[in-house]
Amino acid sequence: MIVICASSIALAAEDPISEQSKRNTILEHFDYAFTGVFTIELILKVIDLGVVLHPGSYFRDTWNILDAIVVFFALVAFVVR
Repeated sequence: MIVICASSIALAAEDPISEQSKRNTILEHFDYAFTGVFTIELILKVIDLGVVLHPGSYFRDTWNILDAIVVFFALVAFVVR
C-alpha cells in the first residue's frame, strides 16, 4: 500500500508543462522502480497462487486481473517511449 501511495504522489508531482525538467527526469526513474516492484509482485503472486486452473488462482480474482492490466500497460508504455 505504501508503494501505491508513493507512486500516486510521484505521478501527481510530474510537471505536464515542462516535460524535460529535471524533476520529471527524476520522477521517471521512480516510475521505472515502481513498475518494477509491481511487476515483481505480480510474478510472485502468479507463482504462489497459480495462473488460472484452480479456484483461488491469480486470474480468478477480479482485482488481480485489474492489477495485471495496469502492469501490462505500464510495461507497454516503457517499450513505446
